Amino acid sequence: IFLTQKRQGYRILDVSDPSVPVQIAQFSFSDDARKLLVQDDLLFCIDEGNRINIVNISDVNHPVPVSEITLPFMTVFDLYYENRILYVIEGTIRGVRMYDLRIPATPVFLNDFNYPSCRSFVKNGDYGYLAASWYLLVLEMSNPSNPQLITTINTHGSDIEEMAIEDDFLFLTKYRGGLEVYSLANPEAPVLTGYHRAFWSTGLEINAPYAYVADGASMRIFDCSEALVANDVEGESPTPVSFTIENLYPNPFNSTLTIHLSLPTSSSVTISLINSLGQEMSAVERSWSAGEHLFTLNADIFPSGIYFVRVDAVNETRIQKAILLR
Repeated sequence: IFLTQKRQGYRILDVSDPSVPVQIAQFSFSDDARKLLVQDDLLFCIDEGNRINIVNISDVNHPVPVSEITLPFMTVFDLYYENRILYVIEGTIRGVRMYDLRIPATPVFLNDFNYPSCRSFVKNGDYGYLAASWYLLVLEMSNPSNPQLITTINTHGSDIEEMAIEDDFLFLTKYRGGLEVYSLANPEAPVLTGYHRAFWSTGLEINAPYAYVADGASMRIFDCSEALVANDVEGESPTPVSFTIENLYPNPFNSTLTIHLSLPTSSSVTISLINSLGQEMSAVERSWSAGEHLFTLNADIFPSGIYFVRVDAVNETRIQKAILLR
């Protein structure tokens, strides 16, 4: 068993005899340990100094610190590691940060996928699934350094807390929303196949067909057999039904503003930034297909103030307010 314990860092316990756990290794950090991930022959531990400590545990009796990553943000919610890529899930505006750990002693930063309020992340083949508030984002990630947003699913209601994938089914818990199960037969278009009511759902473990859900001071065990039907649910990536600016983030912003919009059909798109006097400060044109799109607007040269983002597409106009703060 691997566990974190504040100033004592992480501890490794031998529980071959469950009645008499034996500590076989311990390592302390200069700051309190608070998040732990063990995968393959590596241990990742986030401390309160906002560092990810990377430890080689190929010999659990003699763990060896390998390197550390200092993060430029303070609200890490989750870690995910696969195929020597570390995914760091951050809860304000950075979304997912990716590091290449093919050489664990020298982590290499790859890229950020910026999206606000992210809490959990899982992968299934070339696809990533990112929880941001109550939205489920589907990402194409065959190139981890350049993830592409495919679609955004509004699960409605309360925030997604944790996610897990087993046998091409995605399980997710929602605070005040219970457990939901999605088929990933078409990985670009998850289809809801099951729902179980709970009140304060947070932690999640899967041993199909059973899901173990932390629910307040209780643990609920759900039999998901009916949701795990033959995985032949097919579907096309859902097309938005209307032209919408889904989100501007961060808002207020400092220099760059990300615009998340939905198009029901292919269209030429003009994105303009307008100041409080009604003057157009910048304008960019794009041609996009139907679906979800992200655009990053750079406002480095503009002064602080109230601005309006105007988007013209499909013969319609949408406007939202943004605040630039220096």
